[in-house]
Amino acid sequence: MNDRLAPSPRILSPLILSSRTLSLRILSFRMIATASAKWCVRTTAIVTLVGCVMSVGNAFAEETPGESSWQSVPKYEGDHLFTLKILPLLKEKCQGCHGADEEFLDGELNVLSLESLLRGGESEEPAIVPGEPDKGMLIPSISWEYNEMPPKENDRLTEEQVQYFRDWIAQGAPWPSEAVQTEIREEAIKQKVTDEGMIVETSGGTSAEWTTRRYKPEDLWAFLPVEPTEETLPENTAPHEAIDFFINEQLEQADVTAASAASPEELIRRASYDLTGLPPTPEEIEAFVEASGKDADAAWAALIDRLLDSPRYGEHWARHWLDITRYADTGGMSNDYERSNMWRYRDYVVRSFNADKPYNEFVVEQLAGDELADESYQQRTGATAKEVHQ
Repeated sequence: MNDRLAPSPRILSPLILSSRTLSLRILSFRMIATASAKWCVRTTAIVTLVGCVMSVGNAFAEETPGESSWQSVPKYEGDHLFTLKILPLLKEKCQGCHGADEEFLDGELNVLSLESLLRGGESEEPAIVPGEPDKGMLIPSISWEYNEMPPKENDRLTEEQVQYFRDWIAQGAPWPSEAVQTEIREEAIKQKVTDEGMIVETSGGTSAEWTTRRYKPEDLWAFLPVEPTEETLPENTAPHEAIDFFINEQLEQADVTAASAASPEELIRRASYDLTGLPPTPEEIEAFVEASGKDADAAWAALIDRLLDSPRYGEHWARHWLDITRYADTGGMSNDYERSNMWRYRDYVVRSFNADKPYNEFVVEQLAGDELADESYQQRTGATAKEVHQ
C-alpha cells in the first residue's frame, strides 16, 4: 500500500479470477477469457474469499450431496407451509411496504397478521378468504393479474411461489404461533441436504431465515470439492486437455462447429487486447509470426509471459476491480468534490495486479486495510510503532 492510505474495508467483491494456466488454455483455443490471469496462478490459490461469510470448507467436504444423500421434501402443508414458505415470502417481498412501518402502509394493507389480511386494505375487500384462493385481492396482485405486487420485475414471485400462497389459502390459511414456528424451523434445519438444496454453515446472517437458507449445489460449485479427473474426463484424456474437452462437448451439444485455428496474427491481436487493452505493434506482430513458424507453443508461452509482465497488464485489468468498487476521483452528483488521495488506491490495485499478489492477501487488505496501514508503513519506512503516529 502506498504511503499510509489503506484500502477501505468496505471495498470487497467476490471476484472469481482465472489462473495463468487456465488463461493459456482458453486463449490457445481462441476464446479470450483471461480475466486477471496473473492471480491464482497456482492450484492452491483457489479463491479464498475472505470477505464471504461462508465457512464452507469442512461443511462441504462433509456434506457434499451424492445421489443417495438427498432427502426428498414432502409437499408442504398447513403450519409447515406457512412457516417455511409463506412467512419468509411475506417478509422478503411484502412487509417492506405493508408492515414495516404501520403508520405508512401502502394501500392501507398490513401483512403482519392473519387478521389484517382478512380485513384487507383501502379497497375494503379482504386480501384472502380462507379456503377459497380464487377470492380476495392477494392472489390476483401477486400474480400480476390485477395489481403488480411486488411492483418491480426482479421482485416478482415465481409461479411456484404463487402456488404456495394458493395452497396455503386453500388449506384455510393457518397462522401458527411463534412457538410452533420455532419448532418447525428447528426440525427443518436438521435436514442439511434436501431436494430444495443444502444448508451451509456460515458465520450467520441478518436473520434466522437467511442463516439457514438453502443453496442449490450448482450455485456453490466454486466451494465444492473438485471431482477426480477420472470421474469427469473420458479415459485416455490428459488433464491438460480438459478445457478443450469440455468446450468441444458443449459445442457438440449445441450443434455448433468450432472455428478454425486462428493465425499467429489473430492470436497476438487477441491476446494483446485481452491482457493489456492495447494492439500489438507491427514489430511485435512480425516477431511473433516468425517465432510461431519455428515453435508455435514456445512462441505462444513467451507472448503470454511478456504481456503478463507488462505494466499495461495491471493498468488494464485493475479497471475491472475498480469498477466493482465504484472507484472515482470525485464525489459525483451535485457535490462533485475532488477526492485528492483516491489515486493512491487506484495505483495500489494496479501494483497488486502487476506484482502477482496472491488473491487471498489482496482480499484481506480490502477488508482490513485500515488495520494493516500502520504495519505497512513500518515495513516501508523502517519506523517504529511509536514513530508511526508522531
